[in-house]
Amino acid sequence: MKKLALTILVLLMVGIFPVNSLAGEIEDAQQKVGWLPNDPNAYFNLGVAYFKNSKFQEAITSYKKAIQLNLNDAGVFNNLGAAYIKLGNYKLAVTSLKGAIKINSGYTDAHQNIAIAYAKLGLIDQAIASYKNVLKINSKDATALFNLEKLETKVAEQKKTIV
Repeated sequence: MKKLALTILVLLMVGIFPVNSLAGEIEDAQQKVGWLPNDPNAYFNLGVAYFKNSKFQEAITSYKKAIQLNLNDAGVFNNLGAAYIKLGNYKLAVTSLKGAIKINSGYTDAHQNIAIAYAKLGLIDQAIASYKNVLKINSKDATALFNLEKLETKVAEQKKTIV
C-alpha cells in the first residue's frame, strides 16, 4: 500500500511539474522585464516563454517591445513571424519574416517560416523560392528538401489537371 501511494505521488508530481515549470518560466521572464525594462533580450525571452505556453498574442506584444528596443535582431523578427503564423495572420508573418531576412539573409529559420506563410497564402511560387533559398544556404536541410518536393509535386499535379 505504501509503495502504491508513493508511485501515485510520483506520477502526480511528474504530471504537474511541467505545467508549473512553464508557468514559472513566464513569471521568471516577467520578473526580468520588471528588473530590466529597457533590455530587448528580457522582452524576447518573455515572448519565448509566452510562445511555449501557446499564448501567441502575448508573445507578439513582447516581441514587438523587443523590436522597439532593438531593430537589428533577426531572431525577434523571426519569432514574431512564427507567432503570427500560429494565429493564422500570414500577411503580418510575411512582413515580419522579411524583416528577419533583411537583417540576416542567411537565416534559414526565417526562410523556412516565410515559405510556410507563403504556402498558407496560396503563394506557392514564393514558397518554393523560399525553400530554394534555404537550400542555397544549407543544401542538406531535410525539412526544406521535403517541403520543396511536396510543393513541386502539388504544382505538377495541378498542371496535369489543367491540361
